[in-house]
Amino acid sequence: MSLQAGQKVGLVGNNGVGKSTFLKILLGLDRDFAGQIEVKADWAYVPQLQERSSLSGGEQVWKSIQEAFAQRPQLLIMDEPTANLDQEHQEKLIKQIKRYRGSLLVVSHDRHFLNQIASHIWHLEEGSIQVYTGNYEAFVESRRARREGQQEAYEAYQKKVAQLKKPSRRVRSRLRRWGREGVG
Repeated sequence: MSLQAGQKVGLVGNNGVGKSTFLKILLGLDRDFAGQIEVKADWAYVPQLQERSSLSGGEQVWKSIQEAFAQRPQLLIMDEPTANLDQEHQEKLIKQIKRYRGSLLVVSHDRHFLNQIASHIWHLEEGSIQVYTGNYEAFVESRRARREGQQEAYEAYQKKVAQLKKPSRRVRSRLRRWGREGVG
């Protein structure tokens, strides 16, 4: 799995699945894992809001975002950047990301935001990441189609198993009958 130059990737998954931890591992901020990750680009990181200051939550996040953009990194990594922003600043951020030439990896639950900025979605589930091309809506549709395809394949498999069992039942029935009547 790799992030190509200029790609805008939304990292999604259920709460608690490890999206923020994945970002920290990627950046070398969390080394408690097995495996190898290599980041070959200069990067800037905007973490989730955690610290207290005289600024409001939205002001703190906006300041962190602007500081990250000012670094002009090849890779910008953001963790829930819209969570504390008002609508006006969310729209400004969307415009800024659209103008940004570098790559972006962002954790977000904001569907509108992801639909506006994402060229790809990485879905983290059960310890693995599935890659989807397109924005959040495209991801939802692709995932639905994949699940339907898996369900259809499972149903076809069950039908085939039932067909294979029919001759087996007939053979057992004949064998029982022959056992009672004898082969003559």
